[in-house]
Amino acid sequence: MKLEQSEQYSSRLVRELKSARLAAGISKYELAKRSGISRTMIYHLEKGERNPTIVTAHALAKALGEDFGEIVRRVESG
Repeated sequence: MKLEQSEQYSSRLVRELKSARLAAGISKYELAKRSGISRTMIYHLEKGERNPTIVTAHALAKALGEDFGEIVRRVESG
């Protein structure tokens, strides 16, 4: 995967996570508490200023009650 493709993939992954957060009605603060990822990091991810590691993305999905594999499938099919 080329760097540009990697960045686009990361952006789609973060959009899926943000959509799940909003659909669940969970604030960034609450997601930070549930996931152990700082609110500041979540803010930077959602603003597109940072790319998540696989560990971070998995922790966020789990904190949202989402199956990480399903989120990845949605990213890859979209």
